[in-house]
Amino acid sequence: HTRTCFIICPIGDEGTTTRARTELVTNHIIRPAVEACGFLPENIRRADEIPKPGIITSQVIEQLVDADLVIADLTDGNPNVFYELAIRHVVRKPLVLLIERGYPLPFDVAPNRVIFYDRADWDSPKRCRDAVRAQIDSGAVASENPISAAIDLQSFRQSSDPIVKSNAEVLARLESLAGSVNMLMLIASRPPRPNSPFAYSANPF
Repeated sequence: HTRTCFIICPIGDEGTTTRARTELVTNHIIRPAVEACGFLPENIRRADEIPKPGIITSQVIEQLVDADLVIADLTDGNPNVFYELAIRHVVRKPLVLLIERGYPLPFDVAPNRVIFYDRADWDSPKRCRDAVRAQIDSGAVASENPISAAIDLQSFRQSSDPIVKSNAEVLARLESLAGSVNMLMLIASRPPRPNSPFAYSANPF
């Protein structure tokens, strides 16, 4: 079996700062780390690199469901990225999350291990590559996420066992409390957003 990796991220049009950042992160962090884990270069791709003709949305969903690994860059809070992230959460397969330091991390994904990259830090690419490789080597299994938790909770609530149903209500309350705590912690620790996506030093990364 030849392993595949699909990258979900803000892509942007040619010549935009979004596209420039995405190329930097893809080429200096994601591809080197994934290739070091044994993935072939031609099996690591973004939506704009899918070679076969067809409806792009269907092809993206196919990649999200079938890929052995998905790596998501959450920078900019792009709606398409979070739509695709939700699909990957449903299938409960290996997933690695990245975001640029200084951008807000949505509280729904805050409990997950997220790798922060910093284009103002020359050492950031290597640290991030090492972190990506470590998550891949460990399985990078994000089996617990808001969607999977809701599915499991609904299943427990429909159980004929009264103890299981009672435990489901306790879990629901704990989940709500954890969500509130995560949001408060995130607000308290959130660093200031940079003035511009490209407000960084002369570092080519």
